[in-house]
Amino acid sequence: MTTEPGPLPRRGGLLSTVFLVAVGIAVIVAAILSTRDGESGTAAGAVQNAIEENSSEEVFHPPGGPLAGTLAADFDLELLSGGTFDLSDHFANDGRPIVLNFWASWCPPCRAEMPDFDIVASERDDVLVLGIAVEDDPNSAAEFAAEIGVGYPLGIDETGVIASQFPYLGLPTTWFIDSDGIIIRQWTGLLTYEDLITRIDADFSS
Repeated sequence: MTTEPGPLPRRGGLLSTVFLVAVGIAVIVAAILSTRDGESGTAAGAVQNAIEENSSEEVFHPPGGPLAGTLAADFDLELLSGGTFDLSDHFANDGRPIVLNFWASWCPPCRAEMPDFDIVASERDDVLVLGIAVEDDPNSAAEFAAEIGVGYPLGIDETGVIASQFPYLGLPTTWFIDSDGIIIRQWTGLLTYEDLITRIDADFSS
């Protein structure tokens, strides 16, 4: 039985660090309360519940994500295949919804899901699949892109500007943006072929 790799946290690790510190403080407080009031079950239970809630899948897949319902920030991207992708130009001239995938060459689940993204891109011409390497060495990202050889457009966010406009917790992260440029969903973690088809049909249905 194989286990799908989970999302890798951002290299900065700030959110993870903050959460661990908060849990540590909660454990200390719980211990003090249990000693003082003899209510260890209640205090410890509250801490455990907090840990379980923040470890659940819902942390990575809340309904739509924090930017759901907002207009996607405009950006332009140099493509590895040549040329430039401009988000506003795409919606003005093409108009298809976008499946925007953040990946990195050092991220195993990113590597694992990209062949499925490639199949979806070839089968579903009603959407545009676009991959952007973030938090990556440009040479390593370009080498991996050439190695995996997917057919959908790929680019590298060398300056981090695009990543700063689309906050995320870990990699891979995928954004589902409708034909009006509105963010429908943010998904952190590996997506299979079936996941992608399900989300495209549900999120982009009119």
